[in-house]
Amino acid sequence: MKLKRLYKLFLGLLLILLNGCVVNRPEVSKPNHPPRLRMEGGLIYVDVTNSQKPQIIHLNLANGKQTVLYNYSQRIDHPDPAYNPNEKNNIYFADKDVGGNYRIYAFDLNNQEKKEFKWSCTTKNNDRHLAFDKTGRKMVFQSNRSSSSYQVYVIGWDSSQDLQLVAGGDSKGQAPVISPDGTRVAYICNGTLVVIDCTTAVPKKINPSDVNLTGTFDNPSWKPEPGGVSNVLAVELINDENEHTIYALMNPFDPNPQVQQLTFKWDGKKANHRHPVWSGDGSVLFFTGTMLKSDRPDLFGVYFEAVLEKGIQAQWYQVSDGIAKIKHPCWAPDLQLPQSGPVSE
Repeated sequence: MKLKRLYKLFLGLLLILLNGCVVNRPEVSKPNHPPRLRMEGGLIYVDVTNSQKPQIIHLNLANGKQTVLYNYSQRIDHPDPAYNPNEKNNIYFADKDVGGNYRIYAFDLNNQEKKEFKWSCTTKNNDRHLAFDKTGRKMVFQSNRSSSSYQVYVIGWDSSQDLQLVAGGDSKGQAPVISPDGTRVAYICNGTLVVIDCTTAVPKKINPSDVNLTGTFDNPSWKPEPGGVSNVLAVELINDENEHTIYALMNPFDPNPQVQQLTFKWDGKKANHRHPVWSGDGSVLFFTGTMLKSDRPDLFGVYFEAVLEKGIQAQWYQVSDGIAKIKHPCWAPDLQLPQSGPVSE
């Protein structure tokens, strides 16, 4: 009996000594806990932890600080926050009016004032999904003001002209985005990606099967190209098992665009990667995913060049703090935060 105790004591001491001798071991993150990403810039996103009263949050990527910008008073399934780089005190988002119709609003963070978007629909129809170019002077959004289904509209901020329907006029045109340089538009029509070069106004439709993929497309996002025209488009692919994976389409206007998978299943879990959005220089792709908890979308990031080089071996980074249910991230690098607290409507 005494020998057994001595043997166990000896094994315990040996393990302690061995652990103490392991030095300079590289830090390896657990499979379900990628390392934190810290960089200059910021994002705004929607926290739906309380689904009946979501919040719009600003995340400082340099220090991880989060600031509540706006409190909804009702459930909003399509808040679609947007940032105009020409108005650093404002955020834009969709909310419901008293009649239950979606409207786009501008919210001044300094005086906590909420106003309807200057080109908002005045009838009992819906406007959603506003997106700006990098100057904030050109924008796209979706509206069903002239159709029973959503269509995509484009307008210049200083324009006195009527709203222009994006070339093609597809019904069910949704999730529109404009390239940072303002020359290209992309949106989704019945699960098909539509891209338009504004100089020619000729739409091109890309089905998943055209690039050897199976499923439907959703939520496109143009990659910024500093000093140049955007030639890469991130887009969600939804397969038959309702898994969401993000792909990049390189040179989408070419007859045969190249395709690169950007997100992969994490630790064998179901792929649920949504809402792709790029950093201002196009180096990092941000997206939401349920890698940590199946019922909680967190915010993650991956370096584009690393994925091109390493594929599935590229390092993922956790961006959010892992305590909120995050949807609809939007790049907002130099937003001037409010001096007072958030508003509740």
